[in-house]
Amino acid sequence: MAHMDRVTFFRGFLLAMCELGGCGFGVTPLLTSVPFGKMLEYAIEHDGGATPARQIMEDKDPIFGLWPVVQEMVLQGELDFLIVAADGHAKPKLDHIEAGKELDELPRPELFRRLASTYRSHML
Repeated sequence: MAHMDRVTFFRGFLLAMCELGGCGFGVTPLLTSVPFGKMLEYAIEHDGGATPARQIMEDKDPIFGLWPVVQEMVLQGELDFLIVAADGHAKPKLDHIEAGKELDELPRPELFRRLASTYRSHML
């Protein structure tokens, strides 16, 4: 299976989060630390090496336990008009139906749905 790049990985995850809908999610380093880590762990266990999750996991700041790439993901989501982020919180810009349609066009859409569910289940 071809290795997925970070842009596709982040896009798929954010589309799956939009598809879940709801009130959005926190995007500050402290609010994302635990759920982002759990999501990456799930991806590493279930992606067959096809996603950049392992590499992203290795980018974790060893002192603070945070992932600098979260801000990269949020910026990409804003530039792609998937989310709007303000005051440390992101809200979906796409409705859940449109997000699901776009998600289904990506490789491994069901994996992204499980990643979003894992993230959501560990949110504070």
